[in-house]
Amino acid sequence: MELRSTIKFALIGNVVALAIIYAIEATTQFFEIKYPSDYAFFVLMILWGCATLLYMYPPGSGLGSNLPESRETEVAEEPEEAEDIDEKRFSANSIVCLKFLMAGVPALIYCGLNQVFN
Repeated sequence: MELRSTIKFALIGNVVALAIIYAIEATTQFFEIKYPSDYAFFVLMILWGCATLLYMYPPGSGLGSNLPESRETEVAEEPEEAEDIDEKRFSANSIVCLKFLMAGVPALIYCGLNQVFN
């Protein structure tokens, strides 16, 4: 079941990233894309960029703000509960980062094969 959801995530992620790149290119000619491998490269950069940003700035981390701790840690009666919440959040964030990395692999393979055979 987990493999099926990862494949579905990769397909949807690639289609969405490709649609974003195509829309930007069709309206602005910003990237000056000439070859299909250019689309694959930019899709790869979007997917791996999302993975990097999620890894560097996980959701709920506060991004270095001076605000008081999150409400979940205030509500928790024991420090162990707060640690469990943080561990679950970190685990879920790590899984999403890995899914974004794996979603970029088909575009990387396409770029590599295109470079070798052309």
